[in-house]
Amino acid sequence: MWFRANPRPKLGTYYRDLEKFAVGYDKNLGRLRWCQGDALIKAKAQLKHGQWGKFLTMNSIPSSTDYLLRQIAGTIVEQQSMKLSYQEMCADIDHRHRKRH
Repeated sequence: MWFRANPRPKLGTYYRDLEKFAVGYDKNLGRLRWCQGDALIKAKAQLKHGQWGKFLTMNSIPSSTDYLLRQIAGTIVEQQSMKLSYQEMCADIDHRHRKRH
């Protein structure tokens, strides 16, 4: 394994490299999730009453995922979606929800 072949000081570098990758991944995931939410909002608007649950089932989308993604796209403007990470988007949604209740 990688960590056995290298001395301990390199583990810190390895960790930092992984952290940079994770942060970049989370930012890309945020944009992707916003786009998914936007697509779900548009799809729901096109469906008649009673068809939404069938749509979610046909596309293997859990209702909790549907709700969160539509909340993200409905709350966060597109410009922000290009800057915020997925974690930041979820925290923003959670913060707004707690303010109301």
